[in-house]
Amino acid sequence: KEFEITISNRDFLIQKRSLVLKKEIIGILVVIKDISSFKYRQNYLESKVKELENLSFRDDLNKIYNKELFWDIFDKKIGLVQRYNKILCFGILKIERLKEYRDIYGSYYTDNLIKLIKNVLNENLNRPDDYIFRVKEDSFALLSFIDDIDKVLNVPNNISSAIKVLNIKNSASLSKRIEVCIVSSIIRDTHSIESKSLYDEIVKSSENCSMGEIKIVYA
Repeated sequence: KEFEITISNRDFLIQKRSLVLKKEIIGILVVIKDISSFKYRQNYLESKVKELENLSFRDDLNKIYNKELFWDIFDKKIGLVQRYNKILCFGILKIERLKEYRDIYGSYYTDNLIKLIKNVLNENLNRPDDYIFRVKEDSFALLSFIDDIDKVLNVPNNISSAIKVLNIKNSASLSKRIEVCIVSSIIRDTHSIESKSLYDEIVKSSENCSMGEIKIVYA
């Protein structure tokens, strides 16, 4: 048998073995090993592995969650809707003519633009169960539970208004400034919900909506 103990911040492995002679136990051998250095290296490596796993699920530029983690979180949130009778709001925010913006203003200003929009999203989706994902170069996915369906437009309106206040120049846009559209789906009944189909539907709707428009789709 063996077990670990900690004494004065040092870790020890205790091993007990029976000494047997002619099928009779004649004594007990106890081996004590100081494994503090081993435990330190093990904990250090585990922490680094967790850091790498965390980074692999984040957008390189802004360190927000990417599409890989989106599917896992999305499916879990849909499961909570039915279990706890919650209302889930799933939205896609699409930035107008981001490719053209990058061609005109370059990567530096485009990266700053993404950071500004990320900050607006963080300010408006800041509860523990709110999630923001960068799912495409020009699109963010948003997940948030809401208590009152009559207030479903509050957050999208606040986000859209805050981005307009930034008044970021974009000569590729008809309005000559950065515009976004937001398409949100209200999920209340998950019996007929298939996450991939719903995602594709909302993305398609975001690609066809007018810039500055806010749409609500009931799933």
